[in-house]
Amino acid sequence: MKRLIVLLIFICSNLFQSALCQITKIVVKCDSVGSTFPVSAKLYFILKSKVLNKDAIFYPDYINPEPFFSKDFVNVEKGQTLILDSSALGYPSKLNQISKGIYLGQAILNINTVERSYSMAPKNTYSVPVLIDFSKDTVITVAIDHVIQKKTFEPTNFIKELSVPSKLLSDFYHSPTTVKAAIILPPSYWLQKDKYYPTVYVIPGYGGTHYDAVENSGTYVNNKNIEKIYVVLNPESFYGHHVFADSENNGPRATSLITEIIPFIEDTYRALKDGRARFLEGHSSGGWSSLWLQINYPKVFGGAWAIAPDPVDFTSFDKVNLYGKNGNIFYDGSKARVLTRTPGDVKITYKELSDKEGVLGYGEQLGSFEAVFSTKGSNGRPEKLWNRQSGAINSEIFKNWQKYDISSVIVKNWPTLKDNLEGKLHIYVGSEDNFYLEDAVRVMKKKIDNLNTRFTLEILKGHDHFSIYEDKEVNERINNEIEQSIKQNK
Repeated sequence: MKRLIVLLIFICSNLFQSALCQITKIVVKCDSVGSTFPVSAKLYFILKSKVLNKDAIFYPDYINPEPFFSKDFVNVEKGQTLILDSSALGYPSKLNQISKGIYLGQAILNINTVERSYSMAPKNTYSVPVLIDFSKDTVITVAIDHVIQKKTFEPTNFIKELSVPSKLLSDFYHSPTTVKAAIILPPSYWLQKDKYYPTVYVIPGYGGTHYDAVENSGTYVNNKNIEKIYVVLNPESFYGHHVFADSENNGPRATSLITEIIPFIEDTYRALKDGRARFLEGHSSGGWSSLWLQINYPKVFGGAWAIAPDPVDFTSFDKVNLYGKNGNIFYDGSKARVLTRTPGDVKITYKELSDKEGVLGYGEQLGSFEAVFSTKGSNGRPEKLWNRQSGAINSEIFKNWQKYDISSVIVKNWPTLKDNLEGKLHIYVGSEDNFYLEDAVRVMKKKIDNLNTRFTLEILKGHDHFSIYEDKEVNERINNEIEQSIKQNK
C-alpha cells in the first residue's frame, strides 16, 4: 500500500511539473531612453495568456490577475542587462511556476519617484509586448526601448490647468514640488467680469486625477441654477492617494491646500473669499478627503459631500475592527476575510490584494492607507499595519491610525466642533458597496445620532461603489443641497 501511495505521488508530481513551463529567466536589455543614468528602479514583467492582439498590457487585471513579476535594481547603468529569475517577486505565482502556453509579455521600468502609477508615470520606459511560448522557451529576451510621455492637458477658454508651487511640500521633499488641479469656470465668467463665484473643490477617488476634468466638465456646468467655479484637485503622490491629510509620509498636504493652493486660486480667479462659499465634494478616497478637510477646517468650508467614502470608522475598516485585540487583517478566525465583492459575485480576499500589492510596490490602495495613517519607519518608508505573511495587526502602529478615525474625531471633539460643523457633513453610500463601505457608515451613524446633529448619513438601497457616483439623481441632489447652502448664507 505504501509503495502505491509513493508511486501515485511520484506520478502526480511529474504530471504537475510537466504542466509548468521550463523558463529559467527573463533578460531585459535596458536601453538609454527616458532617463539619466545611473538610476535606481523597479522592473516589472507582466503576462497575458488570452492573446487577442498585441496591445500593451502595462497593468495586471484587478479581478483575475495573470502572472506578473517585479524586482528592484540599484544604480542601473546605461545599456545594462537586467535579469528576472525565480528570485523575483511574483503573483499569483513565481516565474518557474507558470503553466505552459502562449503568453503576451511586456517589461516596464519604473524610475519615477513622484507619481503613483508606474504604468502612466512620465519618463518610465517599457518594451513592446512580445509573444512568448512558455511550453518550450527557457530564456526570454526583451528590449526596453520606449518611453511613457507626459500626459497633456488640453485647456479651453473655460477649463484651465493649474500648477501651483508649494513651499511647504518643497521643503518636505527637499525638491521643487507643485500641486496640480483643473479649474472649470462658469459660462458667464468672461462676460460678467465683476462677478465673484462660490467654489466647489472636487476630490477624485483612488486613481482619479485632475485630468478627468476635461472629459467630465459638462457634469460641473450643466443644469445648475447657481453658477459656481469647480476645482478638480489632483490627489496623487508616490505613495498613492494622499487624501489631503497632513501625514509623516506624504507631508503637509492639507496645510498646503489651505494656506497655499486655495489663496492662489482665489487671488487668480474670481472665487469668493468666504468659507460659506467654499464646498467640498468627493468620491471614495476623495469622499474621505472631503470629510477630513471639513472637520479639520470647519470654518474654511461651508459643507462636504462624500459619496461612498473610504472607511469613516475604524471599528469597521472594510469590516475589520482595527481596535480589536489580536486583530488580523487576513482572517476572521479560520475564515479568509473578503475585501471586495465584484460583478458576478467574484470575491477578492484581503490576503490576495495584500500579496498582489507586495509585488506591485508602493502606490497601491492598501499601501496608500498606510502612507497616510502610519508613522514613518526607520527605513524612511511607511510602517506596515499588518504582517504581510500572517495578517496580524500591529497594535503599536495602529495607535497613530486612531487620530485619523473620522467618527472618533467628531465624537471626541464635538463640544468644540459643534458650532462650526453642525449640518455640514453629507454622506451617501450604496447598500451594495463593492468594498463594504456602507458598514462603516452604519457604525458612524449610530455614534453620530447620539450627538443629535443635523448631519446627513444615508445608505441608498441598490447602489454599489460606482453606480452611486454615476447616478444622476444623486448628483442632482448634491448640487441642490450645495445651492441651498449658498442661498442660506447670502
